[in-house]
Amino acid sequence: LARPSMAAAARRPPCLRPGPGKDALKWLLEEIEGLFSLYSLPRDLKAYSIDPAAVPEIVRRSSGSSMSGNPRELSIVSMEKLISSLI
Repeated sequence: LARPSMAAAARRPPCLRPGPGKDALKWLLEEIEGLFSLYSLPRDLKAYSIDPAAVPEIVRRSSGSSMSGNPRELSIVSMEKLISSLI
């Protein structure tokens, strides 16, 4: 599948908030799903055949300073469960 050009993406109508009477969470999930579709992003990591034994290493390497901006702190166990559910 060809990905849309940046110009095509820029023509997409801006959606800054849900319309009147629309559930905000449902709207947000639809927007996220739309981005996955627009850019042909994978929904999970199953296609990469990641060995489940690598999960602790993946979590360790992803727990650096880039996580400092995350609004919710995740425990190592939570991150391992999250990654495991995606592979």
